[in-house]
Amino acid sequence: MAEIRNIDTRERILDAAERLFMAYGYDGTSMRQITGEAGVNLAAVNYHFGAKETLMQEVFRRRLNWLNEERMRELALHDSLTGLPNRTLFSDRLRQALAAAQRERKPGPVVE
Repeated sequence: MAEIRNIDTRERILDAAERLFMAYGYDGTSMRQITGEAGVNLAAVNYHFGAKETLMQEVFRRRLNWLNEERMRELALHDSLTGLPNRTLFSDRLRQALAAAQRERKPGPVVE
């Protein structure tokens, strides 16, 4: 239960910091604003992040992790030189079309 509370607290701090950094910038946002917005005390921020700079790095890391995952997925499914779908994407789409045709009892695509 304490682990869930820690994750929730950490996420609330990150969410509040992200909103405030976007609205007021790094220099225009105080730790007091972040703690007030997140509903936590300064000790909680220090426990999870140590310093304001580390908190900002974690805000970026959280967004960049998502962005990198999306980028890697896109690279895995498309040829980097031509931008065309690769075999993995083609196979996936073909399986989806065949499954849909089978469900609807329609003839599927013909592959020669």
